[in-house]
Amino acid sequence: MSAELKVIQGERTETLTEATARRFREQLAGRNITRRDVARAIGKSDPWIGRRAAGQLPFDTDELQAIENATGISAAYLLTGVNEESRRPVGPDGGSSGVVHPPGLEPGTH
Repeated sequence: MSAELKVIQGERTETLTEATARRFREQLAGRNITRRDVARAIGKSDPWIGRRAAGQLPFDTDELQAIENATGISAAYLLTGVNEESRRPVGPDGGSSGVVHPPGLEPGTH
């Protein structure tokens, strides 16, 4: 038995692997970077990057970090879809508002 994490965004339902691949493709297109350029920059083959860009195989965290180092595309963004630059701390402790933490996992106060 296998479990899949599904990402729900609007009407879109996709696995985390598919969502990461989609964001990767979107970021490459927006920056006019080819998959081949990325593959060469991180020492991988065209088929290797192609399978991951298609969502057929997942990127691992070391690979995402290598992509970030080579292209400037945030590994965190590729995984989560949260754009770090657009996050603005608004809470009194510098945290973002609207975040609900499960009981017992609230951030500490000073």
